[in-house]
Amino acid sequence: MKYFIEEKHCFHDILVWCKTNPIPAANGTYLPDLEYCLMFREKGTKVGGTYQTKSKFFITSCNKEDKNQYLHPTCKNVDMITNHLINSSNEGDVIFDPFMGSGSTMISAKRLNRKYIGFEIEPKWYEVAKDRLQGINAKGEMNLFDVDYD
Repeated sequence: MKYFIEEKHCFHDILVWCKTNPIPAANGTYLPDLEYCLMFREKGTKVGGTYQTKSKFFITSCNKEDKNQYLHPTCKNVDMITNHLINSSNEGDVIFDPFMGSGSTMISAKRLNRKYIGFEIEPKWYEVAKDRLQGINAKGEMNLFDVDYD
């Protein structure tokens, strides 16, 4: 944060995913019911989107459906990512995710007509993300509603 704020003089926001059903393993600490996303932008860069997409808090349950479909332990909420991409990019922009996991960011980018580049160190998750972009879950099952025939 220091680099972006003090050296680059960027504006910043902290976006929060508030989970209504966190893993109950608190072990004498608070529940893991929040995830943070740091958003930095150069001065003069406006946040796009609409009133409905600009909330800094996204309140929803953990993404159990995607966890079951793609078997990744930390699937992110595609709707939350979609809002973030609407607010911070335009059609045709390139979205970069250096920790791709199951590909949630790539799915959002694809649906919003953004180009995307994702890196994933684990071959298993790379294959899951690659298949997911083709409408195939981790069990090899195809969902015809997620396939893009363009």
